Amino acid sequence: MDLDLNERPYAPSALQPFASLRKIAVIWMIVAPILVLMAALSRVDSALYFGFQFVFFTAVFAGAYVFGIAVFCGARWAAPGLACISCLAMLFFFGHALYGLLYTVGHPSQNLGFSIFAVLFFVAAGLPFAAAARFLLRARSH
Repeated sequence: MDLDLNERPYAPSALQPFASLRKIAVIWMIVAPILVLMAALSRVDSALYFGFQFVFFTAVFAGAYVFGIAVFCGARWAAPGLACISCLAMLFFFGHALYGLLYTVGHPSQNLGFSIFAVLFFVAAGLPFAAAARFLLRARSH
């Protein structure tokens, strides 16, 4: 099975920016260092959470470069790998949004406007990863 995603006529128009496996690989190779930098610069109260976040995004960074280079070398396992890190990043950001929503419900004295903004920010940050994961997983199934 050849994963030439450039010629898939069934791709929905919402996913057209992700029209090829190579584009997704390049996007991941650009975004991964930014995610590690965001994790390194984040200010969280818990050292444990900071460590988890930093290790998580460092692993995603390494995976993005391994799978990205594998795409350009023609490895068949590159697309499932990119789908996996896309799903992980999507779950991370959507999980943050869910946590923020539950925290806001549990602590009504917090600034409601800022909490809603933070939830929407994390949902928006997770959407491109969701679109990439959906495209890669749909391409594998066809």
